[in-house]
Amino acid sequence: MNIDNEGTEQPMQADQEDRPYDEFESSSSGPPLLSIVIGIILIALIGAWFMLGSEEPPAPEPTVTEITPAAPPEPLPEPEPVVTPAPDIPEPDPVEALPEPNTPPPPPPLALEDSDPVVRDTSAPMVAGSVLEAGLENDQLLNRMAGLIDATSQGRVFYEVFKLAPPATQFAVIEKGDIAYIDPASYDRYDAYTQAITGLDADMLAATFHTFRPLLEEAYASLGYKEEQLDNSLIRALDTVIAAPVPSEPAALEKDITTWHYVDPELENLSPLAKQLIRMGPDNQRKLQAHATAIRAALLKAPAQ
Repeated sequence: MNIDNEGTEQPMQADQEDRPYDEFESSSSGPPLLSIVIGIILIALIGAWFMLGSEEPPAPEPTVTEITPAAPPEPLPEPEPVVTPAPDIPEPDPVEALPEPNTPPPPPPLALEDSDPVVRDTSAPMVAGSVLEAGLENDQLLNRMAGLIDATSQGRVFYEVFKLAPPATQFAVIEKGDIAYIDPASYDRYDAYTQAITGLDADMLAATFHTFRPLLEEAYASLGYKEEQLDNSLIRALDTVIAAPVPSEPAALEKDITTWHYVDPELENLSPLAKQLIRMGPDNQRKLQAHATAIRAALLKAPAQ
């Protein structure tokens, strides 16, 4: 969820008005791809297990409206969006322990609007001393993560969702004759981010993922979705990261005024997220995709009781 200058909350759901950030130049507020990947990792750090049935929700039944000769016909309802099927993430069976005599009542459930301090306390030890630590300085963490799940599952990139320090060096190209390529030194700028992300144990992430399920589902529902659709959206987000192609050779670039584009139309027509992954370099991309695969597998395992 975004906050405008007047303090008004704005939903973070990706729509046609969002500006995907697929340029090659870095933003002063931090690399947008890293916000997406870090968001996925932080979701696993502080999120929850989700459960969604395998059947698609039924399309809404059209309403029958009596039309007089002078009235225009009612428009047909908008069709449900088609989404790629994704497996369900299992959740643990509830275990109810008998209260001990004279045991004080449990504390009230944590509210979404009060969750930031708990989220930071839970996640801080896992990212301490790494470049991911700055991501916890943002507010409304669960709302931001719900928006990242939504955007990433569609191959979109949300700009400035998690503000991070940009790499120390600038993006650069090398030219060979009339053709330009990304300077391999530009890939090195992302090594610290890749190392920090892949250093987080996938099983540990999945185990921690139980804690905040109701709150993250509530944040996801605030985007206009059914809260039980969150788990499939998360798996699709990981699948989108995993499926991004890794070019076998350096990709040729061309400049359009101030922005670099891929010469190969197949690369240029990829989703903004896939192009940002490619921008990190093949080594970093493969490491992140392997770790996303491990997180996916850990999430889909039956949770320990």
